[in-house]
Amino acid sequence: MKSIFLLIITLLLFTSCARHNETSPAFSVLKEKAHRSEITLVGLPKMNMPYSENLFVSPIFFPPLDPSFQVSQYIRRIFQDKDGNIWFGTQDDGVCRYKPSTNIAGPKSFVYFTTKDGLGGNAVRGILQDRNGNIWFATDGGVSRYKKSADGTVSISNFTTEDGLSDNDVWSILEDKKGTIWFGTKAGVCRYDGQFFTRFQIPIPDATSNTRFTPRLVWSICEDRQGNLWFGTDGAGVSKYDGTSFTHYSDQDGLGDNNVLSIMEDKTGKLWFGTWGGGLSCYNPSSTINGSRSFTTFTTKQGLSINDIWSLYEDHSGNIWSGTLGGGACRFNPNISKPDKNVFTIFNKQDGLSNLHVQSMLEDQSGQLWFGTSGGLFRFDGNTFSNFTKEGC
Repeated sequence: MKSIFLLIITLLLFTSCARHNETSPAFSVLKEKAHRSEITLVGLPKMNMPYSENLFVSPIFFPPLDPSFQVSQYIRRIFQDKDGNIWFGTQDDGVCRYKPSTNIAGPKSFVYFTTKDGLGGNAVRGILQDRNGNIWFATDGGVSRYKKSADGTVSISNFTTEDGLSDNDVWSILEDKKGTIWFGTKAGVCRYDGQFFTRFQIPIPDATSNTRFTPRLVWSICEDRQGNLWFGTDGAGVSKYDGTSFTHYSDQDGLGDNNVLSIMEDKTGKLWFGTWGGGLSCYNPSSTINGSRSFTTFTTKQGLSINDIWSLYEDHSGNIWSGTLGGGACRFNPNISKPDKNVFTIFNKQDGLSNLHVQSMLEDQSGQLWFGTSGGLFRFDGNTFSNFTKEGC
């Protein structure tokens, strides 16, 4: 057994990033007194074995990676702009811009913007680039607009309740087909027409449930191909606005739960809702049951790892990814129509995803999948996850 273990370690050292050393953030050095500890190796069963003060451990082993080397401890949002820059919205470190096209490995590839640089707040929950090229950030201190002029000069403008924003605690952001920018805040919705912010009242039903903060909080906003706007709330279900009136959906209509953390429309026109405690719900506007449109909900009974879904994403192959709160990443295969356990593939620590709280996901212009967690940033190569640090590997 000892010889097998030494062989595995040797292979990992030769196949890992060439810059790995005992000071590299992508190569953890565990310096603890010898004792028995559970070590997990991707692709192999869990093993309990001793390790000593001088044992170098590959990043696919656990315990967790050193937080000081991470892009940020909490990656709430990932977004790629038209120039190819990838932006990471964090919980405490503001927003980080990464330029993958430079091929520069090291801290110079990353630029951070925080309140010290003029950002409204250091918690960034939403990012978008408008039709004029400006980049907007939804923060815990209002809304920030990043504008780059023709001569390369960068300016950051902040908007708060003093400018008409509903609340400075902003959780979601979307630009609709007409160019209006919508913001979901802790006190409801606000829209910006290019000149003014206007509060937009969403009816709150009398019956709410599973509320964390307030049912007026709007976690998520999505525009479907018909131009309807969908608002996911904190315990008040989801509301659809068709430009004239609202239609409200709740758990009474088949929605998994009334706390709707994320909304996404897939390539076929189906709408997906990630809920807090109720799993993943799918709404097909083109199909009806008994004369009314209905939801299909997937939970742990159908193969989800956990029923708390924080983020949703569709990759180029049409797979639906769910980022969960404690259950890793779940990939849904849309080609399997029957809702059984075979429709989901679960990725967790055994696959290199050392933190199971997946808050954000993105497939970049090159097809690379990124995952932001509550313990750093990861990339997925189709089989396994690798931790992406400030040194770039």
